[in-house]
Amino acid sequence: MTKPSAEASAATEALTDRQMMEMAIKQMRLSVPERGKNNPLVGAAIRLPDGTVHGAHRAHLRDGAHAEHSLLDQKLLQTDLTGSHLFVTLEPCGPGSRGDKEKPCAERIAEARVSELWFGIQDPHHLVDGRGLAYLRAKKIIVRQFDPDLQEVIRAENAEWLAAAMQAAAKHQAGVSSDLFDRVFPKATVADLSTAALNFYRRHKKIKHKVDSPEFRLHLHDIGILDGVGIDAHLTGFGAILFGDKPRRFVPQAGLNAVIHVSDELEIPERFDSPGILIPDQVEEWLKKNFPDAESRDRMVRKPVERLPYKAIREAVINALVHRDYTGKDASKAKCHLSVSEDKIVVKSPGGPVPPVTLAELTGLCAGVYMRNTSLVYYFAELDLMEEQNLGMKTFKLLPKSGYPLPAYSFESGLLTLTIFRTVNAASAAEVAAAFSGLSVETRSLIGCEHEKGWVFLATRTSITALDYAQAMSLTERTAQRHLRRFAKLGLIERVGAARATGYRILGPGAKPCISRHMSG
Repeated sequence: MTKPSAEASAATEALTDRQMMEMAIKQMRLSVPERGKNNPLVGAAIRLPDGTVHGAHRAHLRDGAHAEHSLLDQKLLQTDLTGSHLFVTLEPCGPGSRGDKEKPCAERIAEARVSELWFGIQDPHHLVDGRGLAYLRAKKIIVRQFDPDLQEVIRAENAEWLAAAMQAAAKHQAGVSSDLFDRVFPKATVADLSTAALNFYRRHKKIKHKVDSPEFRLHLHDIGILDGVGIDAHLTGFGAILFGDKPRRFVPQAGLNAVIHVSDELEIPERFDSPGILIPDQVEEWLKKNFPDAESRDRMVRKPVERLPYKAIREAVINALVHRDYTGKDASKAKCHLSVSEDKIVVKSPGGPVPPVTLAELTGLCAGVYMRNTSLVYYFAELDLMEEQNLGMKTFKLLPKSGYPLPAYSFESGLLTLTIFRTVNAASAAEVAAAFSGLSVETRSLIGCEHEKGWVFLATRTSITALDYAQAMSLTERTAQRHLRRFAKLGLIERVGAARATGYRILGPGAKPCISRHMSG
């Protein structure tokens, strides 16, 4: 093995994690697809311990070569890569994904003794779909994901390939019978499909065939809902959850239980035992019935004022239904749950964050998406029922603009819990304590009472502008800028950009890990 030359090390400044992600994306755009094939665009970049960086892309030096192989086996074959950090825009393929013709990328990465692997988006192909990342974690390699905004860039530029790959993954599930989604239910036939759900799907997808036609049944077979095309065809678990008239007859863990706590003596319960694709609209209709809009007057014009953050609730409910653990131990006994009280909205979903997503990243609203149930994600996204598959992070970040505090995540007793606070005062004391947990007594005293509430707000953010801070804190923009200058002086935030593009990046103790790690070289 050879070490990189001193000249190469000196010629390259150490790049931050964020810059390495951007370098991998630049390489991705240089990818060369194989003729006649719909290949993903994939880029890779590596930072050696001495700061030297190298990049490569798909088919960089040889037709069809994966970006990782182009980089590790062709450009850097004789270089010692021990302790390096590798950045790839697509999840590396794992054991069993490439047959015998070539070593899977995950195995090659482990052999290179890379210490950290950063990936952009998950590969939904059924032979990859988490296996590469699981293999690397088993080899004690740290696995992290790109920033959410860069994940969106990668998805957008691979949109055609992703759509085909996810559809293929869904069809593959129809041809195997290994778990709940693929299992055929002998007692569930075409007659157990919900006409309302099928028509909803048909209208949205602009399918001309009627739902009771042989052509439509053929389509349902092709997408994995039915195991056949006749009127006696049976439902798969996937089909029962999404389109079954009463899914819980076949999949007890399907659906959503809900309750509105009106007072200590009065509760309004509801059970949504409906096709999965109809539940989001039904929940919103039920809530609006029980929380009718108020009215405000603006220049003598009456305007409806929503009493609940319906878009955020909708995203939370969909996440709970789509990303929950359907197949783990005791999964059939656990239910998704929604509760609404005077001060908060709580959505619970069985199963913890799907690695490499962490609870800290969810709490910091900077988590990337990693799918537990690929097929469910695909069809909810196809029907525009999900926010770009990104766990609702955008929607939750905008809650302060509507007067709500940022939400909080927790994981207890096997349930991932999202709490949306209805008032600023409803935010728990535990959240306030968490904002100051990393600060010294001296720093906290320097923040002062006037700015304490502001830091509690900032500690849950990844970045902020003076205008956003002013609106969230009900301050003038001038006062907001004074607050932010104080936090910057204390080293808790950092100014970025200039003029109208000026913003602040949260850096200090109490800031979320996904921020501090991007500031390291």
